[in-house]
Amino acid sequence: MDYNNLSKQPSNHYLGVVVNFKDQKEQATGSGHGWRYKVAIMDSYSSTVDIKDSEIEYAIALLPCTAGSGAANRSQSVRISQGDVVILIKISGIPHIIGVYGRTKFIKYGNGRFDAKSGFFGKQQPRNLQGREEKGESSGNNVSRPLNTGSGSDKSKKRKTPSQDQIQQVEDISKKNQDTKNKPLGEGLLNQRTLTKRDIRGYRSQGASDAEIARIQAAVGDTPFEGQNEPNF
Repeated sequence: MDYNNLSKQPSNHYLGVVVNFKDQKEQATGSGHGWRYKVAIMDSYSSTVDIKDSEIEYAIALLPCTAGSGAANRSQSVRISQGDVVILIKISGIPHIIGVYGRTKFIKYGNGRFDAKSGFFGKQQPRNLQGREEKGESSGNNVSRPLNTGSGSDKSKKRKTPSQDQIQQVEDISKKNQDTKNKPLGEGLLNQRTLTKRDIRGYRSQGASDAEIARIQAAVGDTPFEGQNEPNF
């Protein structure tokens, strides 16, 4: 095969699995160069350990035109993780990654070379919002709702009351705006009410008292709504 003549190369596509980042730690931790990943290509490697994962050659991730090359400070990060299934082509014998399959809720993890693996590695660890969720599919919103104390669907726990520091921050912002001193109460910072009825209900659902809500309204130049302290407001 003439690797120096692209017109004579067959346009073959391959599937592969990105090996553990511990076997390509230098590149995965930012000490390498470019966007390169060690990929166990299913056409080139067996499921048995004929060679170590650390000895597998790197594949280069191609970037979309919208991502930028890095010139003029315009670039976007490639978001490929260990255990991802990718699509590759070979150019001059060098594997290039051209796409990645999204993970679904039916994914099953394993320890084999071609098994799916969790993408968490190093500083990239589960966080409060999504926990250990790893999926990218069209079935609904892929961003989980936070389920901290008193939020989400759990109504049995008491919601947190805004802290005095949070209330003070609102007051400090208001004090810095000197124009509000000459505005009559009720106009707020933008010549209209700053806080809506929905905002007031939100503060109340979080456990804020009527006095605390009134302080916040006063800080932004609002006056209380008529019947604001009524249960059915």
